[in-house]
Amino acid sequence: MRKIVIALEEELRKQEELHHLVSLLLNRFLTTSLEDFSDRVNHSLEELGRHFQTDRVYVFDYDFDEGLCHNTFEWCAPGVSAELDNLQNVPLEALPEWVETHMKGEPMYIPQVHALPIDSGIRQILEPQHIQSLLTVPMMSGNACHGFVGFDSVMQERTYSTHEQRVLKDFSNALLGAVERHRIEAQRETIYQQLIAAKQEAERANIAKSEFLSNMSHEIRTPLNAILGFSHLLKRSGVDQKSERRIDDILQNGEHLLTLINEILDMSKIESGYVRVVKQTFSLPVMMREVYRTFDMMAQQKGVALTVEMEQQIPEHVTSDPTKVKQILINLIQNALKFTDQGTVRVELSVSAGELRFTVTDTGRGVDGQELELLFEPFYQKKYTDQHQGTGLGLPISKQYATLLGGDLQVESELGRGSRFVFTLPVEVEEGAAQAARDFEEWTDVRFADMHVLVVEDTPAQQDILQELLEAAGCSVSMTASGKRALERTATERYDMILLDMRLPDGNGADVAAELKQRDDCPPIIFISANAFEEDRQRAFASGACAFVSKPFHPKQLFDAMYRHRGDIVVDSHDMLRNVHKAVQEGDVETIERFVQTYQQKAPHLQVIWDALDRFDYELASRHLQRELGADRAD
Repeated sequence: MRKIVIALEEELRKQEELHHLVSLLLNRFLTTSLEDFSDRVNHSLEELGRHFQTDRVYVFDYDFDEGLCHNTFEWCAPGVSAELDNLQNVPLEALPEWVETHMKGEPMYIPQVHALPIDSGIRQILEPQHIQSLLTVPMMSGNACHGFVGFDSVMQERTYSTHEQRVLKDFSNALLGAVERHRIEAQRETIYQQLIAAKQEAERANIAKSEFLSNMSHEIRTPLNAILGFSHLLKRSGVDQKSERRIDDILQNGEHLLTLINEILDMSKIESGYVRVVKQTFSLPVMMREVYRTFDMMAQQKGVALTVEMEQQIPEHVTSDPTKVKQILINLIQNALKFTDQGTVRVELSVSAGELRFTVTDTGRGVDGQELELLFEPFYQKKYTDQHQGTGLGLPISKQYATLLGGDLQVESELGRGSRFVFTLPVEVEEGAAQAARDFEEWTDVRFADMHVLVVEDTPAQQDILQELLEAAGCSVSMTASGKRALERTATERYDMILLDMRLPDGNGADVAAELKQRDDCPPIIFISANAFEEDRQRAFASGACAFVSKPFHPKQLFDAMYRHRGDIVVDSHDMLRNVHKAVQEGDVETIERFVQTYQQKAPHLQVIWDALDRFDYELASRHLQRELGADRAD
């Protein structure tokens, strides 16, 4: 009886040891990283092999689709040959009894291989490996068998109790779960790495695309600026009527080409996610007048009445992105005029509940219902029209811009009766904001009194255009072609304003601007560049620029920017007082008026002089000027 008790106690002890070992191994699977999983499986097979005093422990995967099985993990005791490399792509048809048993969820247990029939296929496979006893336990997931864990005894026969087989079956099922979990993690990691590689490749492609677009923009805009710039200068110089018409044709077609370039580049930037909203305060009435003047001549030539109407309660100044707002209006009005052969194009601006509402209505050809929803698709052009000018990008860009600005763009249309586009825009109203720029009627009327401008530009044609424009506007101009030379000249000579190109032969204009802004007496810097992307503008402003004018530019754009920032000029008080006093003594009314416009904002402490000049009280102004000049000399 005691022997039975001792035997039972020994059996219980072995069972506890086995349970503890299997629990330990399974817990390790749960905490093992993907990189260490294969080593952990092999180490677990080794511990099981040593516990059962067996000679080879291994894992096989079933591939029922291919009809094969593969040895995936293996541990061998010292002196026992490894079979892992030899047991790949083993046909399942060579082990029909084996596979059938496993598919039932049952272990294949052979305590004595030599006791199998001599013609047994299993015996013929095991004996060449010197296997005397074998246990293979299926790895089950529900009712599906995915493989098995095997135990080979080579040195001597080995028996397995029913309890041991049951525990090993639990282990093999848990091992399958761990293998599948790590396999999924490995696949996920592979997919993740592939996604990272794809993302990096996409980023490289985007960078290459951005660089290509930037380079192409620069290479196209630079010569186009020369074409338009010289055309403006020729027209200004006074030519006969026939030549003026031809110059107008050059300007009109050049500006049309610029529109096409801008649309293609804008859509590329939108698709790449590079478009940013740049909010600033601007005047709505001024913008509406500018838009009207842009299309007034085009409407007259077509015999179409173009009207702009604004409600009285429209705020004078608002905060949004004026460039994008204006571009949307230009696209809508241009589209309306293009497809309106007679009648009217009416632009209305109203405000309600803090929301601006721009409505562009035409009496043109209209669009049928089936095509209406396609209007905002890139490159779409109406099938029924014979007018194929443009890229078909104006409306899609406008829609995207409206969304970016927090608004919307909708359309109503009826074939043969016209269309109605409604652009809504939430805005912040700026109460009492001063108008930033002077609204010149004609750019040829612009005059800057006694302004010394340094132009940093390396292209000879651009130099000629800028020099002639600025000198005609009353500026004295100094020219240099490199950033290094610009830094040298500003160190020894005083300038009222600097016009700076972004791309220079010896570096980047933004770096030059940043170095200039470190000086206390740095004048306002305006970038004039064919690098017209938003990131170029942002880099320019980050370097200290006060304005950015993209090539090709209309002279009015440049002069507006200069006039807007002339108040930032650091004034030499003595020179200013002397120049004004000289003009008063000579009675030069035109020059006095220019001086007042130029210096009034920069010297508000001399308001009594400006008021006297404004009343044409030159005697009083002269006395105050003499007093100020005397005080200046005394200092």
